[in-house]
Amino acid sequence: MVTEALTNVAKDSGASQATVLVRADDAHGKLGLPPSSDDHRRVMAVLTWLRA
Repeated sequence: MVTEALTNVAKDSGASQATVLVRADDAHGKLGLPPSSDDHRRVMAVLTWLRA
């Protein structure tokens, strides 16, 4: 599901998937979410946004 979402964002914006991933990592950093080897940062980013 995450891969499909990244593909859709890349396709809709005209950016590459790599660019979308870099921008997502930038956003995670701004939220204070440390680098991770799994997708839990994406879940934590959504939870942080919902709590704001």
